Amino acid sequence: IYNSVTSGAVNITGCTIRSNTAGTAGGGVYSVNNAPNLASNIICSNTSDQIGGPYNDNGGNVIRTNCDYWVVDDLFDDDPNADFDTIQAAVDAASDGDEILVMPGTYTDTQDGHVVDMKGKAIWLHGLEGQAESTIIDGQNARRGIACYQGESADTIIANLMITNGNSIWYDYNDDDIEDFWETSGGGIICYSNSNPTITDSTIVGNNTSASGGGIRCFQSNPIITGCTITGNAADYDGGGISCYSSSNPTITDCTISDNTATFDGGGISCYVSSSPII
Repeated sequence: IYNSVTSGAVNITGCTIRSNTAGTAGGGVYSVNNAPNLASNIICSNTSDQIGGPYNDNGGNVIRTNCDYWVVDDLFDDDPNADFDTIQAAVDAASDGDEILVMPGTYTDTQDGHVVDMKGKAIWLHGLEGQAESTIIDGQNARRGIACYQGESADTIIANLMITNGNSIWYDYNDDDIEDFWETSGGGIICYSNSNPTITDSTIVGNNTSASGGGIRCFQSNPIITGCTITGNAADYDGGGISCYSSSNPTITDCTISDNTATFDGGGISCYVSSSPII
């Protein structure tokens, strides 16, 4: 984008400007004298720089050298130059192959259903190594922690996080206006319809469901769950820790599954309808 001395200031809002190249300056945006007005843009991975010349920052802009690496900080105290203060905003901005680093803090949201929707993206969402206990996704007992329902693969990696206070309030994930039982399941994490993320080195604690899967609910999905602590979760039906249903075959390795409760079956893990987890 070139904004010259005679063209007058332009308004640029809600755009993604990435991977462009200029030989001298302003790989993303270049201005001469008339400063463009920028608001809620993502400007990244441009060469030789992101913005050349003056501009007016009207808020909400993410300007960084590399689009492939995003930082989230709830209070902008650990990293004052972080891109976002909510995890969902980072997921929304990310593309397949991107990395999202979540700084220590407590993260929630006001959207219905979940704090974080992974949106089927092959991204690496993680806290700092060894900082899961202080990098918290908090459902506030009003929504589940993380939702995977758009065909996430093993390349969707969730790591070094704590998911707590999740509650599986009904959300119409398949848009049929019918309250399906599985849509009220999965207090901490829900994996639905061939959504197979990798969940590793995380703590899933103190989540609840009025249906199945207090900690994690697998419905027609095969997530890889490794090195996790799944404790203190509760289900009104089955699978206090993990519920596997309808040909769900998760791989569960090196996990501690303790002190979970279910009103009926499977305080730790329940398996129904051709589900055979690999443990």
